[in-house]
Amino acid sequence: MKNPPTNLSIGSSSVIIKWLAWDNTKDTGDPPVVGYLPYYKKTEEDDWLPGSKLSSETLMYTFNRLDPDTNYSFSVAAIRDGDGGEGPKSPQLNVSTICKGKTFLRPEF
Repeated sequence: MKNPPTNLSIGSSSVIIKWLAWDNTKDTGDPPVVGYLPYYKKTEEDDWLPGSKLSSETLMYTFNRLDPDTNYSFSVAAIRDGDGGEGPKSPQLNVSTICKGKTFLRPEF
């Protein structure tokens, strides 16, 4: 996937991201895409942690139990059927969770 996810909401312990559907004219790999796998990590760490596998119709995900006032990176991979079906991760989105007790909502949503 060529585009990074975008954030819909940032809280002290959660972040909601969304992404564009895999597009066979712009993204690498062969169709059909059967799902997506969102990933996250603390920005300074090397190891990506997976969220839950999602259907191909689901284009948003909520990460919970994050640490307040911490820098995180988020990415998404498209999944196809069969061995080696997970594609490369998208470019990452970098977000800082906010101090405990506050929430940031993007105004256009």
